[in-house]
Amino acid sequence: GTNFEEAAQIEMQVDGTPGNNVMPGRIVFKTATTDGVTERMRISNEGYITKPNHPSFCARHNSGDGFDGDIIVLTRMGNPSWDVWNTGGHYSTTTGKFTAPVTGVYYFEGQVMSTGHNNGDNIQDMLSLMSNNGRISYCRQRKSYFRSDEDANGYYTNSVGGSARLNAGDEVYLQRHSSQNWSYSNRYYSYFTGWLIG
Repeated sequence: GTNFEEAAQIEMQVDGTPGNNVMPGRIVFKTATTDGVTERMRISNEGYITKPNHPSFCARHNSGDGFDGDIIVLTRMGNPSWDVWNTGGHYSTTTGKFTAPVTGVYYFEGQVMSTGHNNGDNIQDMLSLMSNNGRISYCRQRKSYFRSDEDANGYYTNSVGGSARLNAGDEVYLQRHSSQNWSYSNRYYSYFTGWLIG
């Protein structure tokens, strides 16, 4: 076109109550969208850096959650709150997968409270952190067999975590070992979370 259109802004703003020879300030970085200019990053007068659209999520177990194949699908999201959120909407409650919006290094953490075990069941390598490029990491505990006399009322909790360099469009998810058939429960024991490091 022929019009001058704004692409971005860097604003210096008052950040606090000015005093005698004191002017607390912040720096706000904005970029243009089809809806106007939107804040992308802020440096406060204390030196804190916040990025309101920085990719991150935390999904937890909902009643009735299950598997897509062996992919663990957690659906408790709702409105952002202190224990569930999906900044940018990159985690799917339909597939159980997080899709990287940009190329970078990401960190993920997952945990499940598995249920439905019988004494002597194989639970070795019960849980993996996976991507479309392959396995990122196995679970933290490599216990071989479930034992009714050791584990509380048929429940066994395990977790997995790791970082990966992903390309935009890569997917990351939690996966149950294909030879096992346990289920999972409880929002405080079963969750999947992750975020872009940089």
